[in-house]
Amino acid sequence: MNDSAPPRPRPLVGRERELAHALAELSREREGGAIMLLGPGGIGKTTLAAELARRLEPRFEHGCAWVDVQRIASRRVDAVELAAAVLDALGASPADDHAGWPHAIASARDTLRTTHVLLVLDGVEDEGQVRDLLPRPGWRCSMIVTARRSVHLDARAIVLEALSLSSGVELLRAAAQHAPSLDDRDLCTELVRAVGGQPLAIALVGARLAQQPDSARDLLHQLRNEATRSSFTDAESAPATVRGVLAATYEQLSDGSAMLLRLIGLLSADRVTINELHHLSSLDTASLRGALEELAAARLVDVDERSCRVHPLVRRFAREQLGDEDIDSAAAALVPSHLIAPDLDVLRGRLRVLEQANPRERSDRIDALGYALRVATATGDLQAMTRALANLGVLHGAAGHQDDAAAALRTGLAIAQQAGDVAMVAQLALALGQAEQEHAALGDAQALYELSARSFEQLGDARGRAHALMALGDVDGLRGRYDAARDLYETALAELPADDVASRVRAFARLADTARELGDVERARALYTSVLRETERSDAHAERADVELQLGLLEARSAHVRRARELLLAARDRSLHAGSSRGAALAVLALGILAVEGGDREQAREHFEHAAELADALGPWLSARAAYGSAIVTRELGGLDRAVALLELALAHFRKASDDVGEAHALAALAAVLRERGEIDDAHAAQRTAEALFERLDERPLGAVEALRAMTLGERT
Repeated sequence: MNDSAPPRPRPLVGRERELAHALAELSREREGGAIMLLGPGGIGKTTLAAELARRLEPRFEHGCAWVDVQRIASRRVDAVELAAAVLDALGASPADDHAGWPHAIASARDTLRTTHVLLVLDGVEDEGQVRDLLPRPGWRCSMIVTARRSVHLDARAIVLEALSLSSGVELLRAAAQHAPSLDDRDLCTELVRAVGGQPLAIALVGARLAQQPDSARDLLHQLRNEATRSSFTDAESAPATVRGVLAATYEQLSDGSAMLLRLIGLLSADRVTINELHHLSSLDTASLRGALEELAAARLVDVDERSCRVHPLVRRFAREQLGDEDIDSAAAALVPSHLIAPDLDVLRGRLRVLEQANPRERSDRIDALGYALRVATATGDLQAMTRALANLGVLHGAAGHQDDAAAALRTGLAIAQQAGDVAMVAQLALALGQAEQEHAALGDAQALYELSARSFEQLGDARGRAHALMALGDVDGLRGRYDAARDLYETALAELPADDVASRVRAFARLADTARELGDVERARALYTSVLRETERSDAHAERADVELQLGLLEARSAHVRRARELLLAARDRSLHAGSSRGAALAVLALGILAVEGGDREQAREHFEHAAELADALGPWLSARAAYGSAIVTRELGGLDRAVALLELALAHFRKASDDVGEAHALAALAAVLRERGEIDDAHAAQRTAEALFERLDERPLGAVEALRAMTLGERT
């Protein structure tokens, strides 16, 4: 049951222009309209959305529905889960648990099409979550989407920025309940300037001054101290100024309230029940209520009769303050699995869920799991330890921390073997094998996959064994043993249950990959096409997206441009829908190449820029190609200075990826652009370095577009 609700009303100061703009946009299209509110954490997106909902709700026959996307799960929510939450908020969902309900998206679309409601989706991460739910012309619903960064949706965007000094002063005085010390306008202005005009920070300062009216000048001095302005891990979504105010506020808390705030940071959810806090803190009822009242007065939490809600930035700050004594006291009272409960079943075939998290989520989740591991270790809970280590391994791997990933998985495997937990041995050996494969340690990967296959066989888990066999087939494929790989994939297919459509699709797709590598293009095309037909009857969205991508790349290499474009567009949209930024980035890169070859340079540039955004958190391999493609098109459009900057960026990514061939081609392209700019000496230097690389690698230099095509379409993905 999704119990999301709008936050309590807050003063909306300094947002009159944005409010009027949003009201005008939604009033112009009273049915089928959508707007996005964009900006970093603490900028006031949720407050503005709540005010819009309050004003507009009477205009809608079925009122307003609110979905707090971040509260659905502690990881990235996929499109199906969000659609189910929307149905829940609209009162249209079935009574049973529908997290994986296959028809959730279609049902949500049908409901939104016919329901005259204003829907608020607060905290959307990317377009894949909401693309299929966005109102179309003729729909009766309207929608407000809030997000921290720009998302590629067909909706009008309103970007929220820091408040002006005058608006900031007005908000400060209101939050401080017009404390007499703030009659000094210069002092107010300096306080607003010290926190960068961030609404959340201003509100926190105001709450402090409402309690301590005479502390304004001391607080200003403290906020100007650079030592209190250190940034969160993710400065873009958590401004340093907010952290500075939180530090100043935290210092004024009583010991009990400070302890409670730290323990709230230990948890992974933004809302916790009063009972959970009572159990975690061991405070009696009166002391707990008193601590919560103090935290609420400081604007650090919102409290109602049954629960406590904390802003994500406040929770992250609270986690920074945790000490060993907090961990020890929590270990005595807290079931370790509570800290990792949302992912307890992640190793039952759902590893990809964590891999799809964005960088901020991964960083936050890694921190939380680190504390979970400490609590589990303190209590001697081996099962919780292995699960925490497994999740840490997957998250570190997705973040590119390969050594940390392998270390966590290796430790987890050793503990699982010590505990005789065959199920965890099977899953951890499979995950560690993937980590070793990423390190090109194919012998170690093979041994781990064989251990996984034996463990799954001991459990009688045919599906798990088939997954391990497919992984062994991947190792053979990487070694060029395509016949052996084909035999393993066929064995895996024979063992997979008939109702496991998603796994069967992956196995068929691997067979198609093998046929492609063996040079049997027609058989590969036939297998990919058969797989597409199979996925039409299932909910294997991610698998279908991958097959569309592979077939699209195959058709692009075969110069079947129209068919390739259709498949790649479908792969892009379906990958975004499934939360696979990597698949979407590969599809968009290929679309950029097709646009270049078709002579549409502007369209190509848009594709490459989109690919760069998608690839930003996926590592240097994709980022290098996106920057290289953008540079080639920009050069042809006459933007030589921009082309040089993009090629230098591409070079940095190629080097980080240890891609010498890509580096050589980027240097050759850079030499050509520098020559056009008249920088002959620098051009000669770049050309000589490129030629030396080509000679050492025994590679043939290609033209700029030909090189991009070869790098993107000619490699296994």
